[in-house]
Amino acid sequence: MIAASNLHNLTDPPKIRGWFKTVTLRRVGRRLRWAKLRTRLGIGPTTVEAVEHLVAAPQASPEDRAALRELLAALAKLPIELRIAWTLRHMHGESLEGVAELAGCSLATAKRRILAAQQRIQKEFGDD
Repeated sequence: MIAASNLHNLTDPPKIRGWFKTVTLRRVGRRLRWAKLRTRLGIGPTTVEAVEHLVAAPQASPEDRAALRELLAALAKLPIELRIAWTLRHMHGESLEGVAELAGCSLATAKRRILAAQQRIQKEFGDD
């Protein structure tokens, strides 16, 4: 809806896909920040509960769902910038350059964010 209302600002129609990704990424970042605040205040579901049903395949086994919950819980502990970079790279298959472009940072910063997120996730799972 927001993207459609700002469509008139698009000056290069072939780049519409990247533009929609950028708009979506900004909205996701805002929603994640609000979800984190609501969770801390105890006025909403945890981020894990709110996201699990969106990403779990209906046919996923109980073991797969448990592993997904663990990963989502580890991701929920990350700063938003690290979480978004890691998710774009490892869950959505974006290239490093794509992560940098979508996150609005340099390639080096995108790499650092992804690495920092990976290290924290591994530490969370005890995979040092």
